[in-house]
Amino acid sequence: LVFLGAIAFGAASPIAVTPAYGASVSFTPIGSQLDKDAINDLEVNVGDTIDFSFVLDTSGLSANLQSLDLLFQQDTTELGTLDVFRTDADIAAFSDFSGSIVENPPLEILTVLFQRSDAIGVSPNSTLEIVGATYQVLPGFKNDGLPDLAVTVTSAIDANGIDLTLPALE
Repeated sequence: LVFLGAIAFGAASPIAVTPAYGASVSFTPIGSQLDKDAINDLEVNVGDTIDFSFVLDTSGLSANLQSLDLLFQQDTTELGTLDVFRTDADIAAFSDFSGSIVENPPLEILTVLFQRSDAIGVSPNSTLEIVGATYQVLPGFKNDGLPDLAVTVTSAIDANGIDLTLPALE
């Protein structure tokens, strides 16, 4: 067995830091701690496929989420993409969608900025799967303590124009 280490599994990427606002993007399976680094792992073999579900949770928001930017990182020497799709719920919630490759990313792995927005967006206290994906574990897999797959919220704007990724002013 090979440990699919260094996958930032399910570590919810928070959108807010105060009780007044709250939301997250996470993915499953979440894995568990199998080694000494801080990143959750899955036990897999080379050639195995893994199905991921990326979920947006707007619990705690006081207004609709109208804009969401996600930074997606994938080590393509360790995980091969078999299928990635936006869900019907994501398409309905965010009519505007784009993706652009980030040049010279910090970890030197495939990094894409996905931006989605809509005049209505997603209502508070909603949970919806936004992306489904299937990956295959490749022979280049190594447990190097770096993420093989990670998602980070870089911007989240609600209907009041508030950037929920910034701390609230008190």
